[in-house]
Amino acid sequence: RTYLEYTYFITFIDDLSRYCYRYLMKYKFEEFEKFTLNKNFVKNKLIFKIKILRSNNGEIRKKLKSHFQEFVFLGYSGESKAYTLMNTQNQQILISRVILFNENLYDKKIKPLL
Repeated sequence: RTYLEYTYFITFIDDLSRYCYRYLMKYKFEEFEKFTLNKNFVKNKLIFKIKILRSNNGEIRKKLKSHFQEFVFLGYSGESKAYTLMNTQNQQILISRVILFNENLYDKKIKPLL
C-alpha cells in the first residue's frame, strides 16, 4: 500500500521494445479503465496497434518453486569457486556455484565462533 492509498498496480509491456507502462490502482475493478487508457495512449502516440493481450489472471508466479531441492551446506569446494552441498533426501554430494541460502532457518542470536 502506498502513501496515497494505492493497493494494486497493473503493468503493460511492449513485447518489441520491452517498454513498461505501470498504472497504480486503488481497486481491482479499475483494470479495464487503465487498459483503455493505455490502449488510447498507444494508439495516439505510436504507429502500432495492440494486437494481442496476455494475462496471468492474477496468479502469483511460482516459476522456480518446483525446482527447489533441500541441501545441507558442507563448505567450499577445493577444486573450483563453488559450494559443496549434500542432498538431504538421497545423501548425494553436489558441487554448485548457484545456490540460495534460506537464512530464516537459523537463530540470529547465535554468535559466530571467530
